[in-house]
Amino acid sequence: MDALVGIGAPGKNVLDFARSATSLEQAIRIAVADVESAIPTAVLYSTEVPDNGHEVDEVLMARLAIMESLMTELTAWIDAN
Repeated sequence: MDALVGIGAPGKNVLDFARSATSLEQAIRIAVADVESAIPTAVLYSTEVPDNGHEVDEVLMARLAIMESLMTELTAWIDAN
């Protein structure tokens, strides 16, 4: 997994991903799969998508919710270890 790791709000960690993909949705799917593979208990706390002028559809929002869940798990795992 390649991610830029940073510090978010107190008690939160940040992972910043850059992915080559044919769409934003595909890039998110790849990042989610990478996190799930590396840290199965990771939970997503929040996400930010660069504003490129395009509307975000319901499918993308569902993927962002999955990422939020993964970051929450990740934060819990890091706190426990």
